[in-house]
Amino acid sequence: MEGYPSWPVTRKELQPFYDEAASFCKLHGANFSAEYWAQVLEAKVPDLPGFEVAMYQFMGGQYLNFANRTVDGQTLADSKIDVIRNASLLSIDYQQGSAQRLNVASIESGDNPSAATQFSIRADAYVLACGAVANARQLLLSDLNQSGKVGRYFMCHPLTSGVVSVTKPYLSTDEKRLMDGTKPNGQQWTDSNGVRVTGRFIPNADTTRQLDIGRCWFWANYNHYYFEQAPNPNSYITLGDGTDPVFGQPQTDIIWEFCDLDEKTYNATTQLFQKDVSDRGGSVSFQSWSYVKANAVVNGHHLGTTRMSVDPADGVVDSNLRSHELNNLYVAGSSVWPSAGISNPTHTIIMFAIRLASHLSQEFGASGGAAD
Repeated sequence: MEGYPSWPVTRKELQPFYDEAASFCKLHGANFSAEYWAQVLEAKVPDLPGFEVAMYQFMGGQYLNFANRTVDGQTLADSKIDVIRNASLLSIDYQQGSAQRLNVASIESGDNPSAATQFSIRADAYVLACGAVANARQLLLSDLNQSGKVGRYFMCHPLTSGVVSVTKPYLSTDEKRLMDGTKPNGQQWTDSNGVRVTGRFIPNADTTRQLDIGRCWFWANYNHYYFEQAPNPNSYITLGDGTDPVFGQPQTDIIWEFCDLDEKTYNATTQLFQKDVSDRGGSVSFQSWSYVKANAVVNGHHLGTTRMSVDPADGVVDSNLRSHELNNLYVAGSSVWPSAGISNPTHTIIMFAIRLASHLSQEFGASGGAAD
């Protein structure tokens, strides 16, 4: 997007880790093409000139609990990893451009949780992987914000209900089945791992470049509008005036704002979708942007608060997810994304985690840390 530094990594560089993430998540292979899934479902790919059909694979629920997963014959408990449960990071001690230790405290749980044992953890390298809101908060609590970018560019995938109305069908039965992920008998397709699949219409690459807009998706039987929020420095995470009741630290405030590019994306994508549907003999209508903006909710998928950049002045971490400020602190998760994209973030979060693990293994080997 014009005016914002682009991603400092390429898809070609990331592809091997995407493949590994697909295997780790036990997806039905790494093939997400509509043509492939049309063969699997014995369905047909709809043709809307300004759009492409993006296929979404959804993991089976039993594989979401990674802590109890068996990988290469081992569970997390069987590995060399020490897991400290029921503990919270309070602050990061650092000097001369290097993190020295983490200050941590446990919690006495119950009806009135309270702080319990406090201790510190020392290691060669540290990875902050707490989510886009908490990652920014932890850095701000430790006064790690030389660039002024920590917490800035907060994004999500905004969702507004009741936006789309299909007044005349535009898909054939076989096209609709592809979008719904159903077999010829009408049943939802699933594989042996519980993976299921559905399709979305999203503006294709040529459309987004020519119109200079972001992306969105339309689902055949879904009246919601779901889109890629533009990076906006006026949408941000900050420390608030309130304090948490356990440790007495500042809580988080979120300033969530749209910008002119979000409105442009909405108007352009809906107009184009209406035209393409009309050309197929169907009819679809949309609410106004003012309705969408007034009724939008944060649909999870917090993004962008510790963005990647080549120049430290433009972001928080480099292309290897290492802090521009501390040479042994890394940040993981969708907080590092320079832009939101339109896809659900889980696959890419896991991909970057695998890539970071590979980098740390090469950088630091098998050395570990210690708790005081």
